Amino acid sequence: MSKTVKTIGVIAAIMIVAVVAFFLFRSTPDKAVTGAVASSDAASSPDTGGGPESAVAESPGGGEDQISVDPNGRRIITPAAGNPKPLTKKPVESKNRCDISPELTIQTMGENAEAEIMWSKTAGPSKYNGVIPTGYSADATGAALAAWNYRTLFYGGGKFTDTVVRNYVEFGPEQKEKAKTEDFSSYVPYQAGFGTLAPVAARIITCKPDFMVVEHAHKIISDGEKFYAEDDPHYDIHRFTMKLSKDGEWIFYMPGMVQAIAILHSLDGGWTMWQY
Repeated sequence: MSKTVKTIGVIAAIMIVAVVAFFLFRSTPDKAVTGAVASSDAASSPDTGGGPESAVAESPGGGEDQISVDPNGRRIITPAAGNPKPLTKKPVESKNRCDISPELTIQTMGENAEAEIMWSKTAGPSKYNGVIPTGYSADATGAALAAWNYRTLFYGGGKFTDTVVRNYVEFGPEQKEKAKTEDFSSYVPYQAGFGTLAPVAARIITCKPDFMVVEHAHKIISDGEKFYAEDDPHYDIHRFTMKLSKDGEWIFYMPGMVQAIAILHSLDGGWTMWQY
């Protein structure tokens, strides 16, 4: 087994301690990674187009952005070059900080523009740390966006994984010891997790000044053999625990992350639909 595959196996073990691996993906998982990570992966769905990834902070301009539509019917923007430009440079905390502000844009990242990243004109992300969009508002919307975006970019491999883990993830005691010895920059992308479609809704379970528990509802469009009917929707629910650091950045608390805690067929009871 190669060094790279071993490395992915270790990060998979770290993740499995904290989560139940269950995703809907847009691209076919790397076989070496699939065996280590996701025995319960759901079906894949079509990719949405291409666009080069860059280590620069944001798109340098030039050319026209690509506009496409994902399998859930949302508008997707793929930058003409480089990484997406933030929609705000100064996130604003909402007066009703425990409510979700739903207006968003999806802009893609990754070598093949496979990662759907969520962007807000008010809640961020507002800047970059290397290749990672960061700088979110200190409210429920900022916590929700940080949670999903960090989760997606965590699977991007290389600088994506390394920057997220080193700066925006808090592991439990056992996981922390394993993480100290890892060279995260050598990880290859786990395309199944990196290419997950953006969620359709969110709700806040716990809202404190420096602590949020947020759930995202992610629409499953197929069981791998057939597409679900419009009158029989399937949503898998992902729960994230987020802590606000002294520097005002949301930190992804890994032991509190639970993916696919339930499958719902309707989104009643506190859910806010994202508006893309």
